[in-house]
Amino acid sequence: MKRNFVSFILLIVSVFMLEASPEVDTLFNQANKLYQQSEYEKAIGFYSKIDSLGYKSSEVYFNMANSYFRSNKLGKARLYYERALLISPSDEEINANLEFLESMLTDRFDMVPEFFIKTWLRKVILGLHPDKWMIISLILFTLFLIGGLIYIFIKSIAIRRIGILVAIVAFFLSTFSFGLSFISYQKVSEPLTAVIMEGGQVVKSAPRQSGKELFILHLGSKVYIENSIDTWKEIRISDGRKGWVPAESIEGI
Repeated sequence: MKRNFVSFILLIVSVFMLEASPEVDTLFNQANKLYQQSEYEKAIGFYSKIDSLGYKSSEVYFNMANSYFRSNKLGKARLYYERALLISPSDEEINANLEFLESMLTDRFDMVPEFFIKTWLRKVILGLHPDKWMIISLILFTLFLIGGLIYIFIKSIAIRRIGILVAIVAFFLSTFSFGLSFISYQKVSEPLTAVIMEGGQVVKSAPRQSGKELFILHLGSKVYIENSIDTWKEIRISDGRKGWVPAESIEGI
């Protein structure tokens, strides 16, 4: 938790430096040019360099996913569409491409119904990227300060009442959005979902090779990470079934 909070504080600092650097712009333009020339593998190399610099962008991930898709690497394509969706969950183009990709995959699972409040809370938390929640929190905190200054320095009783009301509401909303930013950051920084990166992956009943074979997952399937033991991950699929797979067979979203 302490390490997460330190990383979160670094995120707050980075909110003031959201613009891409000239190096990122150059790499992105080179990658896009290669993609347009159908040099998909080379384009992936440039997009990967951007990612390695720590610059997280739904546009970069989306273009990388398209490059993997064009290279017929559906597992990697699924992974980067999902990562793009984490940052921009309402983007229609990302959702459409991901839906099309899913139609090409082998596995199809029924969805276990989820309590509507839990679904709503998850949509609220992940509806915006952590840095956007942080910007909202900072704006609201600024309103809190303005409201406080109005209350302190303005003599009119009516205006002072408005100032203190604005300050109180803005303070609570700022605190709330700050909390959402932290929770959202934890969910993004510690992957709770993953993609199967190996075709025909056997899911075991226990975290060992001698475990009973429960079912098989195919390349590109999305799973939910439940637990970890040594080099094994306990995963759950959307129809509720659980089991263990080697950690190297999946990649966190």
